[in-house]
Amino acid sequence: MGLDITDALGRGNGMGVDGDNRALTSAVSRGAVEDISQVNGLAFAWTSVPFAGGAGDTVLLIQNTGDRNLHVTEVIINNGAIASRYDVILITVDDFTAAGTAVVGVNLNNSSANVAEASAFADETANTGGNAIATAFLPVDSDKTINLLGTVVSKNTYIAVDATEAVSEMSVTIKGYFK
Repeated sequence: MGLDITDALGRGNGMGVDGDNRALTSAVSRGAVEDISQVNGLAFAWTSVPFAGGAGDTVLLIQNTGDRNLHVTEVIINNGAIASRYDVILITVDDFTAAGTAVVGVNLNNSSANVAEASAFADETANTGGNAIATAFLPVDSDKTINLLGTVVSKNTYIAVDATEAVSEMSVTIKGYFK
């Protein structure tokens, strides 16, 4: 006697099989960012307004202030009229008070009222560095997306992007989700 599998909607439809008796199925898969955004409304993007900066400037810094981990998925760097190097750094010490222009995390699900449990600053001036996890060399008037899947920023730690040389105009976007 065979197994009879019917649909989950109670319509009595049986499952289709091919000539080798393999089930005919279809699947929908979503990445973590899409899933967290759609289901929980906890995916965000932080973007600095373009500005001219000096060597060693922190273009954008985010401190995770919540109890959930911030899973950073990507950093997008936009570079102006001077070629420059940028370092993505993790800062694990909480021994400074971040300062600069406040940046609000934008929820990637515009039907969600959730706000990011993070403090973010553009043109941040107080941190003294951390551990570089990625480096990008950008030519004049260019941009680069750095995949940071697997990067986790825990409570009261930071992720930042520093320009290592003076830049005529630069901006950074950091995307991630809380889980």
